[in-house]
Amino acid sequence: MRSLRFSVGSRDLAVDLAWVREVCPDVHLRHVPHAPPWLRGLIDYPGTLLPAADLSVLLGGEPVQPRVGARMLLLEGAIDGAADGRRAAFGLLVERVDTPAELERAGSWTARDGLPGLPFVREVAAGSSQPVLVLVAGRLAATHAPL
Repeated sequence: MRSLRFSVGSRDLAVDLAWVREVCPDVHLRHVPHAPPWLRGLIDYPGTLLPAADLSVLLGGEPVQPRVGARMLLLEGAIDGAADGRRAAFGLLVERVDTPAELERAGSWTARDGLPGLPFVREVAAGSSQPVLVLVAGRLAATHAPL
């Protein structure tokens, strides 16, 4: 799978490159009152407002802090399980982004229903220094309704 690798905290992750619309540096977020902690705000993308999720919070960690290297991934694609072909577009706040590459899937471990508590992580692939969690963006969009 051609993927974009990135990191949050001490975790290495990857997402299918077909989902990646854009990788942005510092993005101004509009605050959403009473939003869950993982919903960091809304991105004023030309012509629309997109929700921005903090992947670190979704993974049970501390919020991503603004700093050099932090990025917003703008993702777009089909929502998993949507019979009507609905699509989602959203931002995902991460700490570091690598260049796109082919993800080596030989010997990877797959969890059909996702990892416990993380239904949007269905596969763990071998990385050079540690395992790579493979994020299923369509599943993330399906399990977090505001996306």
